[in-house]
Amino acid sequence: MAKELEALARQSIEAFNRSDWQRVRDLSGPGYVYEETGTGRRITDMDELVAALQAWRAALPDVTGEVLRVVEADDTTVMEIRWTGTHDGPLNLGDSVLPPSGRSVSTMATIWQRWQDGRAVEERHHLDMLSMLGQLGALGAPA
Repeated sequence: MAKELEALARQSIEAFNRSDWQRVRDLSGPGYVYEETGTGRRITDMDELVAALQAWRAALPDVTGEVLRVVEADDTTVMEIRWTGTHDGPLNLGDSVLPPSGRSVSTMATIWQRWQDGRAVEERHHLDMLSMLGQLGALGAPA
C-alpha cells in the first residue's frame, strides 16, 4: 500500500505540472480539504480548488513542482517539493495583486496528504511565501 500512496502523491504533482485538472479532481476524495499555510487559504470545493490552481498557473505560467522526496506512514504521505517558475502574470496576494515582474522563482514547500481508498481527502501545503515574495521583489528593503 505504501508504494501505491507514494505513486498517487507523485501523480498529484504531475497532474498540476500538466494542468490536468480532471486528474486533480479524480485524485481527490469525498470531503476533501485543502489548506495552504503560506496564504491562509482553505478550500473544500473542487471547483474552487481548480480555480486556485489555475490562478497560480496564470501568475507563473511555466511553474513546475519537482518532488525531491516522499515519506509515508499509514494513510499519510509527505512530499518535499521545489516549485520553480517565472512570474509573468498577476499574482493575487489576497489584499493586493502583484503585477508581473518577469522574475524567476525557486521556492521550497512540503505537502502533507491523507489518503482514503486511493484518493486524497486532506492536503496541507506549507509554501515558503516569504522566500518567493523576496525573489519577486515584493518585499521592501530591511529597516
